[in-house]
Amino acid sequence: MNQASTGELRLYLVRHGEAESPKKGDDFGRRLTPRGIQQATWLSHQLRIVVPLVIVSQAARAAETAEILWASPPSGASPQKRVVLRDVYMAGQKDLLRLVSSTVNDGLQREIMVVGHNPGISQVAQVLTGQDIHMATADLVVLGHRSESWPEALWDEGAWQMIQHLNNPC
Repeated sequence: MNQASTGELRLYLVRHGEAESPKKGDDFGRRLTPRGIQQATWLSHQLRIVVPLVIVSQAARAAETAEILWASPPSGASPQKRVVLRDVYMAGQKDLLRLVSSTVNDGLQREIMVVGHNPGISQVAQVLTGQDIHMATADLVVLGHRSESWPEALWDEGAWQMIQHLNNPC
């Protein structure tokens, strides 16, 4: 997978891996199943890049997915800024876009990854591209936009290009 080119912003959307069934209503604490761990591991091998800013849901399954993605960075990779936010959990499309916009305060990052949940993560992909996109567990959608400004690009509905949709085979 290639990094963003000059004048392009890249948004990497990752849905968490498969999680265990909720126990007595504790959805937030659900952990990855063995299959979910396998899915996240497969995805980590497909990425082969390090995204400078990663925004992660604080829910256990999303945090575990992100940890697996970070466990084996490519050699010579730059450090990542990781922002773990409870607000990503249960966030809809507009809330996720607001979180990304407010987290990108210096505007220097050309690439951002969000590790979150459906339906919000799929809704972001759908609204930004204008395409019908459904993300299964541990899927990755990479979007690109020709822009210098995250705040402007994030609200430019239907103008983002789908660069890649990795459907997890695990």
